Order: sequence, then structure tokens, then C-alpha cells
Amino acid sequence: MKLLTELLSARQPDETQKDFEQRRVLGQGFQMALLTGARVGEVTTLRWEQIDFKAKILQIIGRKNRFKIAKVVRYLELTPTMEEILRERKEINAFGDFVFCRTGNSVTAYHEILREDAEAVGVNYGAKTARWPHHTRCQIHSRNENAASRNIPLNRRRNHRTL
Repeated sequence: MKLLTELLSARQPDETQKDFEQRRVLGQGFQMALLTGARVGEVTTLRWEQIDFKAKILQIIGRKNRFKIAKVVRYLELTPTMEEILRERKEINAFGDFVFCRTGNSVTAYHEILREDAEAVGVNYGAKTARWPHHTRCQIHSRNENAASRNIPLNRRRNHRTL
């Protein structure tokens, strides 16, 4: 929570506008990943055509392994928080067809930004600690499963195959 708060905080006096905007979009992408359980690739490839504000539906298209041909499509109801994030991104409209980055590819500097902000708030960051957002999304899905918040099997929500 401290890391997300730092990523989404107001511009700091010693921060350039560019650094602030990069931090903010990363925070919004991270928050969307947490809210949807999406992988980083699913968030970075999110296009405006996958969002229906009128119907309040978000379409997540992705696959666990980039070498597999089939893509899985998941439809999620837009929560007020998701809609707020997406409307802010739409108003800025910095990336054309894509919501969170220019090309639909992973932002190369996001690990560096995450590490800097994690260290600033005293959160350990590294391969065995905070990673975008794999461990967090697994924990969220597990909590949802334990709370029986949905009738969809855990593996299907995570876009994992049943073994």
C-alpha cells in the first residue's frame, strides 16, 4: 500500500514533469493490475477499443505464454476506481490507441521506477520481494477464492490452465 501511495502521490518539488508523469502512469497501471488481476503484458497492451464506458465493461486480452497461439479474453465490470483511472488516462490521451504505454510493450523503465519508489518508502524490492504484480495478483486471487467472491474457478480467473 505504501508503494502504491508513493506511485500515485502528487508531483514533488524536485521532480520533473516527465518523471512525475512516468511515475503516475506506472502507479495507475500497477493499480489496474491489482484491481483486475491482469498481468503486466495484459495491462500494457490494453487499448481504448477494449473499454466500454457506457456498458462499464473492460476486456482483458492476454495469454500466459507469448508463444501460445490462443489468446484468452476476459470481461470485467468496471469498478468506480477503474473507471476513474481510465477516464484520467483518456483525458491525457498520451499514448494514442494504448492506455498505459505508446507501443503496447512493457515499459522498460518500470522496474527502475518501482525500485526507486519502493526504496523511498522502505519497501524491499527485488526478485524475491516486490515484483510487478505477479505475487500480488496471486495473493489477491487466492483471497478472492477463499472469500468465495466469485463463482469462477481460481485458475480460470488467473488465466492458468487446470493441470
